[in-house]
Amino acid sequence: MGWISRFFKLLLRRTTPDDASLSDGESTLVDYPAVCKIKCLSDSELSKIFLFSKDQAPDVPVERSISQVEHRWRAIALACPSLWTGIDVDSTEQFQWYCKHSADRLLDVRLWLSQENWESGLLAAVLEELPRLRLLAIRADFSEADAALHDACARLSAPQLAHLSLILLAQPPRTLDLVEIQSRAPLIFNGGVPNLKVLRVQHTELKQPLLPPLRGITTLHLEEYICAPMSFTCFQSMLAELPSLAHLSLYGDVVATWPAPGTLHLPTLRSLRSAATPNWGRMLLALDAPLLDSLVLKDLSSTGLPPNLFGSTETLSLGAIRTLTLDGVFGWRLLASLFCEIGRVRELWLVNCNADEALRLLEGQDLLPENLMVHRVHDTVALDSIHSKGVAIRIHRDMAWFHLQAERWSQLVPWPEQTDCEADDLFMHLK
Repeated sequence: MGWISRFFKLLLRRTTPDDASLSDGESTLVDYPAVCKIKCLSDSELSKIFLFSKDQAPDVPVERSISQVEHRWRAIALACPSLWTGIDVDSTEQFQWYCKHSADRLLDVRLWLSQENWESGLLAAVLEELPRLRLLAIRADFSEADAALHDACARLSAPQLAHLSLILLAQPPRTLDLVEIQSRAPLIFNGGVPNLKVLRVQHTELKQPLLPPLRGITTLHLEEYICAPMSFTCFQSMLAELPSLAHLSLYGDVVATWPAPGTLHLPTLRSLRSAATPNWGRMLLALDAPLLDSLVLKDLSSTGLPPNLFGSTETLSLGAIRTLTLDGVFGWRLLASLFCEIGRVRELWLVNCNADEALRLLEGQDLLPENLMVHRVHDTVALDSIHSKGVAIRIHRDMAWFHLQAERWSQLVPWPEQTDCEADDLFMHLK
């Protein structure tokens, strides 16, 4: 199967067709030597390979390239509805073309709304298929997009929708230093979203947030690094509407101030991600999350570290953290505090940084993680020492460290695991 894998990688680099211009009878013949070998495979085998290739490259329109190789491939691809259920769309014609060939399958739709394609009726065409949408990710880059989306989606229901992402790229005016949310009545899809589990919101106007019903959500992404922050009271009342919240991701200055230690009780929270948050230390102290076992900290400054984080008067109440990911450059004092507070974790990831300082600190700890994942190091001496103490080490595939026992990794695990990870998720990028 190695030659098939190499063939598809080469194919994806060399073909960039535009599906909006395709018709069922068109095909661009490409003369690759590997095509001759693949011709001996049955239609059923090819169909399985096409689907496997799409799963392995979710951010690449594999189906477009496949359907341009030869007439037989095109016929097989068009007869495989599951190949056309993931739609990255920027025109009504392209969307309708995908819908036609996906038969009655559930759809994962990602669309970019500009002023131009908004006026062309693109969103209206997508909403006509709302009963079979499983994922809907909207990025809008024109002013007043929130009002336009509200008018289009307010009274609709989405019975199959499990993942909703709303990214408003036009920067809202920052006229307030603190936002007190006036109303949290659902503004969109208030006809019902009984299966909605994942909600991602970025740059929405928090004074009256563009939110669907929240009751069943288990994963919440709040990304408000341009808007004015909300008060803690508002944040707490929002979380109170999420009785099953298991995964929380905060990027930026979402909450203005955090309360006294241990007063934010999140009894069902299992994983937390935080990035570019000025008061991240106070946030961690405020949390009381007895089930929390996964913590991701990214791009955090030492200025957010309370002077007595590891003192006797204020302690973290984070449950038994089993997996800790440190993403970006962390100072010595910050690392020492975290290692002291959290103690032994089962798995430690060190990514997007040279991990030498963290490894030297770990080397002197009495308690070491069972598994260590490392992205980059300059000096492998501390890595050798930690390895000699029985820690299972996995290194990035590009690292020059040669131990037969060391496994290699190439990408971060989707968060939460077994869910769709959006391509622009800033926590998932490797530098």
